[in-house]
Amino acid sequence: MDIELLLWLPIILLTFASIIKMLTKNKENQKPWIRIEEIKENE
Repeated sequence: MDIELLLWLPIILLTFASIIKMLTKNKENQKPWIRIEEIKENE
């Protein structure tokens, strides 16, 4: 097993864990992740 892979493994696991946590938290609040605002043409 490469040392590089061993160093990247915890970082990848942490990112996946945080994404899953955000997705489950998002479902409870029923709010969109990214807010899309309509831009007026005269602005």
